[in-house]
Amino acid sequence: MDSQSTSLTLLERGRRDDPAAWRALATRYAPYVLGLGQRLGLSEADAQELVQESLTALFLYLRKLDEPFDRARGKFRALLAGIVRHKAADIRQQRLRQLRGAGPLPAKDAASARPSGADAFDEAEEHEWRQNLLREALEQVAREVEPTQFQAFTLVTLDGRPPAEVARLLGISRNAVYISKSRLIRRLREVLRGLERREDQEAP
Repeated sequence: MDSQSTSLTLLERGRRDDPAAWRALATRYAPYVLGLGQRLGLSEADAQELVQESLTALFLYLRKLDEPFDRARGKFRALLAGIVRHKAADIRQQRLRQLRGAGPLPAKDAASARPSGADAFDEAEEHEWRQNLLREALEQVAREVEPTQFQAFTLVTLDGRPPAEVARLLGISRNAVYISKSRLIRRLREVLRGLERREDQEAP
């Protein structure tokens, strides 16, 4: 699904129990929830549980709506972040009760069960939301260009490999590497701007 797809449309289709819409929403937002859980200090297992609990709560919320989700209800991002915050607190409290029943808490377990402050959550949420937008943008750009072009771009820009090394690795000229990098950086910025407009103008 195109990253620029109207999220309000996805939410409405989800509200109407469209399985494809549910899958698209899960694909789009599961990495955001997982990354947020990890940045909040949850274990890998608890972060995965946070994904399941948060997305289930989102789906149940949408299914209970009598009319489409729109801007009058606020931003979708705030809704999802609120769900994640609540579910993360529930998981921490559950783990804390389990650990207390097992005796003295090891330092690392006590730290992971300790609630995060509002500032810590807001900072983690902002970082993961931006990362999620970047993931969406990269996925869209990857679909638009030849695999070799995208590989050259990621190796140089994301992995920091020297252009000459990338050219040898991919069997293309150094100039082709520079061209791919320049064009795809420009396109990535365009896609990111579109995603940011989607967030501002629609709901998420």
